[in-house]
Amino acid sequence: MYVEKIVQLFFFSSSFIHIDIQRNNGKGFNSQVPLLFFFSSPYPIEFSLKNICRSWQAGDLIFFQPKRINGDVSERRKTHTWLLLLLLLNKHFRFSETLAMYRQTYSLIEGKINTTSDEEWWGYNQVRTPEKELALTEFRLRLKDIATEKQLKNDIYCKRWLIARQYNVDQAVEMFKNSMSLREQMEADKLIAEYTPPEVISKYMTGGDIGHDKEGSVLRIEPWGYLDMKGIMYSCKKSDLEKSKLLQCEKHLKDLEAISEKLGKPCTGLTVVFDMDNVGSKHMWKPGLDMYLYLVKVLEDNYPEMMKRLFVINAPTLFPVLYKLVKPLLSEDMKNKIFVLGSDFKDTLLEYIDAEELPAYLGGTKTGPDGDAKCSDVICHGGEVPTEYYLENTEDFETMEAITVGSGDKVYVEYKVENEDSFLKWEYKTEEHDIGFGVFRKNGDDWEEVIPIERRDCSIMTLDGSYKCKDPGTYALCFDNSFSMMTSKNIRYAAEVMDPEVDKLKDDINKMIKDSTWDELSAQIS
Repeated sequence: MYVEKIVQLFFFSSSFIHIDIQRNNGKGFNSQVPLLFFFSSPYPIEFSLKNICRSWQAGDLIFFQPKRINGDVSERRKTHTWLLLLLLLNKHFRFSETLAMYRQTYSLIEGKINTTSDEEWWGYNQVRTPEKELALTEFRLRLKDIATEKQLKNDIYCKRWLIARQYNVDQAVEMFKNSMSLREQMEADKLIAEYTPPEVISKYMTGGDIGHDKEGSVLRIEPWGYLDMKGIMYSCKKSDLEKSKLLQCEKHLKDLEAISEKLGKPCTGLTVVFDMDNVGSKHMWKPGLDMYLYLVKVLEDNYPEMMKRLFVINAPTLFPVLYKLVKPLLSEDMKNKIFVLGSDFKDTLLEYIDAEELPAYLGGTKTGPDGDAKCSDVICHGGEVPTEYYLENTEDFETMEAITVGSGDKVYVEYKVENEDSFLKWEYKTEEHDIGFGVFRKNGDDWEEVIPIERRDCSIMTLDGSYKCKDPGTYALCFDNSFSMMTSKNIRYAAEVMDPEVDKLKDDINKMIKDSTWDELSAQIS
């Protein structure tokens, strides 16, 4: 009865608690049959609570993982009070163990990371369990002939690999081996001393490390809206893009090691401000998106659990479309690290970043030489890559469709749009000469112009664009060669319909937005 009362009061005060009861079967805690309960209602759930209380027995361990809450001070105070009571019960009133576990879970409720030692850090938004400790021991044993002594002695380093594979030791060991193979291939240990990225990457690959957040983690600003991924891909080799990203992470590790020594505590990971100002249809160029996501995966596979927080600011109306593309790559743990903000982001950023560390154009006080509010000396703000950087044979036509538009003719390429607010996106290029291009929508037996035909010279560079289809129906890309009476045009093109499925994604996106919803943010943008 005492257990029931405490758990019930705890649920009155907090609606974001995950309780995991694991049964002691005399041979250790059986991780195969945990009882998991998730609640999202602020009201008492009598039936479920009775099930929890009925399931609890002396000797059980109760693990729970609070998710971050955005309530007022009194709400937080209630949550912490009942958290301590439930922890006391869990630890059978052993106060030292209770306080140790409380320190681990405190940061999860407040949305802050407050690590004091390598031993206490078990990942962002995660807590220690007996299973994790056993996995860490086994992981070290499995790597004793592969990893260096420095790597094996570093608790945080070893835990990162396990966290990335949900503490599956076999998968974590395989991941580590694959990473060591890539590091050898790329000579990662020599990158800082010996590798210099191509000029086009240094000048036009957006982003830069500006300082540290309030907890000592590396603070990185990414002005993604000004990234010309197509120009960069046309101007350098894939291996240079890979090496540049590896070099970036090697510098992060060196920086974190130095700041940890300076502050006398372990400082881990990155806080990233991902600025989507100026994001438009050019950012939906599929080869560019694929390459960007590939580089993100390279980093995650070789520098796991480095992301601590990701602030998405100036989120545009097409954010749901882009989110749909990256969603398959996001774990639930990663989603909990993302804060989606509109243009009113200053106060939220300053909760986690001191003003003197944040660039002035983002609401801080830090400036570069001559009072540069954008700190362009350390943050690359991208821009369009000049064509003189382009390499030969950069066009990848193998994945594009080919058509010939006869002299004096027009060709309509049709696409069925089933849902409102879908995006029709395209890219095209002629082998020689120019071509007229427009977008039409079927209206009965006629074609209704939605983007007027415009004659463009696209024999040198691929042109691309998109159109938001507010209404379902049949749409068509029109290639118009009616102005040419003598010359046919050979065209390469690629197009697709992208359904943002906003309704299906709303719950996911809303969880990442602080004190608002996507509907409210998108209304402000519109």
